[in-house]
Amino acid sequence: MPLADLSRVLQGVITGVGFLGAGTILKRPTEEHIEGLPTAAGLWLTAAVGSAAGMGREASAVMGTVLAFLILALLPRIKPPTAPVHYRTLLLSGFAMV
Repeated sequence: MPLADLSRVLQGVITGVGFLGAGTILKRPTEEHIEGLPTAAGLWLTAAVGSAAGMGREASAVMGTVLAFLILALLPRIKPPTAPVHYRTLLLSGFAMV
C-alpha cells in the first residue's frame, strides 16, 4: 500500500477513535468528578495495537500488548487507590474561585 493511502487510513482510525474516546469521558455535574478516562485510554491502546497488526508489524503489536499488560498489572501495586478529591467551583464575573 502506498504511503499516502496508509496515511489516510491511519488518519481515519485516529479521528474515529478520538471521537469514541471523547464519548466515553463523562463529567458528572452533581458529583464533581470525571469518569471514563481508563476506558478512553483502553480504546486508544486497542486501536494502536490493531493498527500495528494491520500494517504487518506483528512484533510491535505483541510488544505493545505485553507492555500494556505489565503496566496495568504493576500500577495498582505501586500506587494504592486513593479517595477522589471533590472540589467546588464558584464562578464570579469570569473568575474561578476554588
